[in-house]
Amino acid sequence: MAKLTEPFGFLLKPFGARDLKVTLEIALYKHKMERERDRLTEELRQALARVKTLVGLLPICAYCKKIKDDAGYWSQVEAYIMKHSDASFTHGMCPDCFQRVKKEIDSVEKSGCAEHSELAGH
Repeated sequence: MAKLTEPFGFLLKPFGARDLKVTLEIALYKHKMERERDRLTEELRQALARVKTLVGLLPICAYCKKIKDDAGYWSQVEAYIMKHSDASFTHGMCPDCFQRVKKEIDSVEKSGCAEHSELAGH
């Protein structure tokens, strides 16, 4: 009968107060752990329901990084990922790109200053 009802503990007669206390503590602990397991299982179930996973091969342009969808349309990688997942994007600049762009800007400014100096007759 105990296997069917899955009790948290049991006592054999005759039992003393110490036996009762230990059995109750074990039963309460087992009950608490079972409730925690159920809570974590539900959290995991909810998290899995929210997860969208991109799988398979994605045709991506080696130059502009646009992705070709199943209908043959090309879209920005950010738009494609946002459409097929719950991800969203913020934009920034990595240190390597920052240095490259800074050099380009400095080069344009220097060439602009040189042209300006030539036009002014210096």
